[in-house]
Amino acid sequence: YKAHACLGCHTIEDNGKLIGGPQSAALQNAGQRYNPDWVYRFGQNPQDFTVHNGEFLADATDPQLRAVIGYLMVQGVPDFQYYEPWTSPEFSKTDVGRGKVLYREYCAQCHGLTGKGDGPAASGLEPKPAIHANMPFDKLPIEYLYNVINHGGVAVGKSPNMPYWGLTIGQQGVADVIAYLRVTFKGIPEAASSAGSEPSAACVQPRKTAMAPNDYLTRTNPVPA
Repeated sequence: YKAHACLGCHTIEDNGKLIGGPQSAALQNAGQRYNPDWVYRFGQNPQDFTVHNGEFLADATDPQLRAVIGYLMVQGVPDFQYYEPWTSPEFSKTDVGRGKVLYREYCAQCHGLTGKGDGPAASGLEPKPAIHANMPFDKLPIEYLYNVINHGGVAVGKSPNMPYWGLTIGQQGVADVIAYLRVTFKGIPEAASSAGSEPSAACVQPRKTAMAPNDYLTRTNPVPA
């Protein structure tokens, strides 16, 4: 909300105080006055509703727009009932095997196949990826695991190097990965060394495209000058 300059024109309640500019509609009670679907349509293209207004919000990505709407919908609603996605049907039909496949394809690139934080992409990251082998995932709150995987590290105050995976693997994928993490990593460092004989730095993703022709593979610049 603040990053997209909404405060420049709209007042909002923050820690019991009104902040922001009074040039446009007051939003401190937005949850009582606006329908979230309407706000979503407005955010996608403000110019459809009010000429020369809301152009900053139009630059937001879809996840950012949804986050802003969520923030607005709790304004003025002290007993707001938050949706808990970890109670959705996807979490009642998790599959550890599917979670393992997703972990190897996506998570292992940074965290390593055995959770040691030594995947092939880890060397270029600072701070370094979390060492899953040392983390007791079965004891971590489900809401924390969901938010860090679905929304990314920034959502829980962690490194922005941790991407948000919700749009990539979907809600069932998030649920399956959490199930795999809880079964596989119990916070015992030795578990990583006995998890398998494969080197943890070798995180080969399955090929989803056709291989380039051999004559292209030997060229330094395959695009004609």
